Amino acid sequence: ASGGRVVGLDTSIGALGADAFVLAAGIQSRNLAARIGIDLPLYPLKGYSLTAPIRPTDTGPQISVTDFERKVLYARIGDKLRVAAMVDMVGEDLSLNPQRVASLTRQVQETMPHAADYSRVSSWAGLRPATPNSAPIIGASPLSNLWLNVGHGPLGFTFAAGTARILADLMQGKNPPFALEMLALRS
Repeated sequence: ASGGRVVGLDTSIGALGADAFVLAAGIQSRNLAARIGIDLPLYPLKGYSLTAPIRPTDTGPQISVTDFERKVLYARIGDKLRVAAMVDMVGEDLSLNPQRVASLTRQVQETMPHAADYSRVSSWAGLRPATPNSAPIIGASPLSNLWLNVGHGPLGFTFAAGTARILADLMQGKNPPFALEMLALRS
């Protein structure tokens, strides 16, 4: 950054220049922004994910299903069942808690016992970037050509396309579909 704007982006394939830049890098947005003097109020929420092959009898869900009571999302991805759930506030610790994985696996087996081959479950943890008020930060930054689309927390995939559309409109000078003051970066 120089002169109140981003002048380029260094990548593994060389420097890239552009008229405008969007910061939408998950929890790493916080570290990237800090390098150019912007303090993003993001905190990592660790979420767990299980993936298992759908049984040959193909009894897995055909569409995404959300169990709102237990806060579990079931999604079919090709020939696999992906389950996402849980939130641990443990900083940037990506280690898997065996008790949490076992608990989620049991819960999934009880809810959809015939959907997948649970003997072949793989587990994973990821960090969901959340803000203190749970609202994403969408819009301009203190740098004139840097835009922000960060902090979606556990609803990242749910909100990503919609907030990207809103940000694209803002970048083109179009009016947003609703007031965005509560989604702006506050200094």
